[in-house]
Amino acid sequence: MQRRTLLLASLAPLAAPAIAQDYPSLRLRYASHVPENNVVSESDKFFASEVHRRSKGRVQVDMYWNRALARQQEMLPLISAGAVDLTTLETAQYGETPLMGFMNTIFPTFQDGRTLVEMSNWLYANSTGIRAELNRIGARVLFVRHLPHYHLLCRRPIRTAEEFRGARLRSFGAYVPVMWRSLGANAVNVVTTEMYDGLSKGTFDCTFLPAPFLANLRLGEVARYLVDVPFGMIEFAPTLVPNVVWNRWPASVRQLLTEVAAETEQFAIEKTDAESAEAVRELQRQGVEIVPFAGREEMLRNLPDLMTAWLGRQRAEGRGAAAEQIVTYARQRLNLPAR
Repeated sequence: MQRRTLLLASLAPLAAPAIAQDYPSLRLRYASHVPENNVVSESDKFFASEVHRRSKGRVQVDMYWNRALARQQEMLPLISAGAVDLTTLETAQYGETPLMGFMNTIFPTFQDGRTLVEMSNWLYANSTGIRAELNRIGARVLFVRHLPHYHLLCRRPIRTAEEFRGARLRSFGAYVPVMWRSLGANAVNVVTTEMYDGLSKGTFDCTFLPAPFLANLRLGEVARYLVDVPFGMIEFAPTLVPNVVWNRWPASVRQLLTEVAAETEQFAIEKTDAESAEAVRELQRQGVEIVPFAGREEMLRNLPDLMTAWLGRQRAEGRGAAAEQIVTYARQRLNLPAR
């Protein structure tokens, strides 16, 4: 949590609690790329509610769910111009933020949400490459969250590594396909809105999402087998504030949002983990069977090291030194051997 500590320390002269009169009347526009019923949206609601309560209603956060404020390709210009006050950003989806996308990319490395959030905060505060990307897009990170373990939900049971061969598995990004190919499976890019229909028609065999997403989309109605393999967690899109917006807020508002952001991270860790467990039970209520997987730990150990694959790509594209700093930290933090 070093980034948060540094930010709070910079606000130390204002450490006394602000009273409502210290806050200007503000309406802040917060753009989220996910729907209101998403598992991480509960923490956004917590954030907005707490800001409103502590400011006695003088600072209001208006949520714009599911890209209602701007499409993906429009978000970086809005950040640079300060045309949005807060936004989630899918860092792995932009050419401008390849290093920031590290924690949103690597499976099955991260197994604990609290550790993942702490690592993300450390990287945003200390990685020279990531800090340079933030400067280029003109933003600062307010808070980060994790997505719970990703799982495969399939039209047929998969019980062993051999049964992956030839299966058509939902994929995304540059590195998940590497993982599926190592199992002899075929990677298929499928957007969220096409998953239900695609599984129903058999255009692909398994989708790949956290359990709360699977349950909310009611995918258990068309795919009945949840493979009992936790493929790891990743960082959810961090919540950013454009620098031009941050700089025009009075210090009392900066302190308020920083304090609530820190509490939102802790709320999200606990809420997300609890809702993930409940989502598995909801899938079972939808008729989904939990399929035991023989040799699960061995299969996970034998997956390609996507951290090395990510580092190789960054080196090839001229970001080797900055990427090496990130990977070295991650391996040391997780007690993983160097490769």
